[in-house]
Amino acid sequence: IQSGAMALPSFTGNGGPNTERRGEIQGAVPDDLRPALATLHIALMTDDLLTRLGASTGDLVIEGSFGRNSGYCELLAALRPAQRVLVSADQSGTARGAALLAHWPNAPVLAPDRLAAAMVVDGLEGYRAAWRRKL
Repeated sequence: IQSGAMALPSFTGNGGPNTERRGEIQGAVPDDLRPALATLHIALMTDDLLTRLGASTGDLVIEGSFGRNSGYCELLAALRPAQRVLVSADQSGTARGAALLAHWPNAPVLAPDRLAAAMVVDGLEGYRAAWRRKL
């Protein structure tokens, strides 16, 4: 964030927002910080998509491989302060979600394993605004 380096979408040609733009990394990023930039990028993309969907209230539940990335969960909590970001250790969330939908509205309520604390990152709001302008 301090360097201003950004990963800009889209890194996939398989759909989603920003597919008209080829993914690129702007700015210098040392090899050891590339995972941090990737984590920041996916948190920003998630935040952007939730905003586009109008999902501004209610809890967010993270599961699967994203749930194992504490940096992602904590960044998302920082980007979405009006919502709780809950993390589930369940690795079968897609299958479990389908099973719950099959029994809707009588499906059991599953409790997530933990609440993600918002990461404190100097300059995050300004970085997000700059990143959005470049989309």
